Amino acid sequence: MSGNASAYKIAFTKHRRRPGDKLFANDLDDVVDFGAGYYRGHSVKIIPHSESNNSNFGGPIFCLHQYPGFMYLPNALSESFQKEIALLSLSKFCEPPHLTNIDNVPKKRGEETNVLKDGSLISMWDLYKSQLLNSDSEFRHKPINNTENNIERNAFHYYRSFDKLSWATLGYHYDWTNRSYREDFKSPMPEVLSSVGTYFSRVFNDQCLQDNVNESKSKPVDDNNAKRDNFKASAAIVNYYNTKSNMGGHRDDLELDLTKPVISLSVGLPAIFLLGGKTKEDEPVIPILFRPGDVMILGGCSRLNYHGIARILPSEIKLNPLRKEYESSKGNHQIHSISKLALNKKNKNSFESDDKEEILYSPRDISAVNTFLHNHRININLRQVLPDGMEVIP
Repeated sequence: MSGNASAYKIAFTKHRRRPGDKLFANDLDDVVDFGAGYYRGHSVKIIPHSESNNSNFGGPIFCLHQYPGFMYLPNALSESFQKEIALLSLSKFCEPPHLTNIDNVPKKRGEETNVLKDGSLISMWDLYKSQLLNSDSEFRHKPINNTENNIERNAFHYYRSFDKLSWATLGYHYDWTNRSYREDFKSPMPEVLSSVGTYFSRVFNDQCLQDNVNESKSKPVDDNNAKRDNFKASAAIVNYYNTKSNMGGHRDDLELDLTKPVISLSVGLPAIFLLGGKTKEDEPVIPILFRPGDVMILGGCSRLNYHGIARILPSEIKLNPLRKEYESSKGNHQIHSISKLALNKKNKNSFESDDKEEILYSPRDISAVNTFLHNHRININLRQVLPDGMEVIP
């Protein structure tokens, strides 16, 4: 490693994937694992259940003294919710009118469009299930003739498939070329993601208010309490990782309102997340085990910190068990299902059942979701683009 390498680059190189060693895990003794209770010498503030009840979130919240505004909520999403949000990510969030990385690249010669014989389109999810179960000959890889070059191919690839999928954007789409958001470049924001974002932003803001109380020894004014409900998730990025994926260090700094937190949900395989400072030279760069079902929030003074994913851990790597108090699916420290995600209009800090939002899926869907999550990670990143009171991008 060059002596000019930044602190972030050094940490990324230490924790990145080793192509020749799929089960490399020698670095895990240096990785912070909030769920298992290993903090690796870092100064950690733990907010227990009893102190996080303002938002009806009953689980613990972990904070890092080095980076105030960072919050980590272990096992906040139940297994059933993880399966449901994964199903939506695979069947809805990566299809029109939403945008994916595939849409930015023209179809290559030899790639087949996702069109059936009757002219209808086949989604990536239905294609994946059909190929996975090998139950429909129309979706199998089959020989085709390239008449232009008189070349017979033994197999072909579909233009839109999970093999090519890296990300999807919902709500305001990010313009990667101009590094900006545009008012004429967006799709509808799914209600379930808006609700999740609102809920966890309240968890974040409630704790910020509690910190203010502790510092001032007096209650905040009512205006601050009223502002707790202002977060509106208007953009989401869904990242789809395989065991060879990573994400370089970056900052989420292009929203028009940088006072609102960024909220991340993780399902599928665990990952090593790197949290750095305001520059890539700042230390410490903290490696954190981001487990499935966990929620991470970057806000306040850490809103613009560098962060990224060093590597995805394959399912064969055995992790330390969760602490028993974080395992329970009972009580109110988890979101249990999408059908219970409707926010109570009378008490917006809690969830109640709403049969109209029930998501129905077949055993075949469940089997395919389980297979996908056994080999992949899905991360959903939620953010508010516009400042409060601004309705459109100027």
